[in-house]
Amino acid sequence: MDIFDAISFRKWDFIGLHPVCTKMTLSGNRHYAPGKPKHQERVEAVEWTIKLWNFATGESDCVYMENPMGAMNGDIRLPKPQIIQPYYFGDEFQKTTCLWLKNLPMLVHYSETDLFAEKTHVGRGEMVTFKSGKVQPKWYADTPSTKSEKNRTIRSKTFPGIAQAMAEQWSEYLLTQNI
Repeated sequence: MDIFDAISFRKWDFIGLHPVCTKMTLSGNRHYAPGKPKHQERVEAVEWTIKLWNFATGESDCVYMENPMGAMNGDIRLPKPQIIQPYYFGDEFQKTTCLWLKNLPMLVHYSETDLFAEKTHVGRGEMVTFKSGKVQPKWYADTPSTKSEKNRTIRSKTFPGIAQAMAEQWSEYLLTQNI
C-alpha cells in the first residue's frame, strides 16, 4: 500500500517515518551532490520526503521522522532535528542520526551516571583510518557498496538502543499525555 494511502486509512495517534535515505544521506554526496549526475534524484527524494512529513504531521498529533545526517538537515521547511548517535543509547556504533519531531520530546540520554540517571553512553565503536586520512566507523567501512541489498539493509539499520529509547520514552510520554 502506498504510504500516503496508509496514513489516510485511519486516524493515527502516533506515526513513525523512516524514509529511504540512499539519495539524501551525506555518504551519497559523490553521486547526488549539486553538480553530480544524480543530483536531480536527490532533489526529488528530498521533496517527496518533505511532502510525506507535511502530510503525516497534518494527519497525526505525534510524528517522528528518522534519517541519517544528510540533505534535509538545513531545510527550513522541516523543524530542527535532534541529532543522536547509537553510542548515546548503549550501542557501540557511530551513525549520526537525525530525528524530526512533532509533539514528542527529544530522546534523553546521559553521558555520566548521577544521582537521578544511569549512564547510557558507551564508546563509539571501532574506527578505520584510510590512507587518505579519512576516518570511518568500521561497521560502515565493511559495507562499502550500497549496490548490495545486504549492505543497504545493514547501513539502514536503526540500532536497538535507539529503538528501545523511542519505545520506552515515547510510550511513557504518550500514555501520560493521554494521546
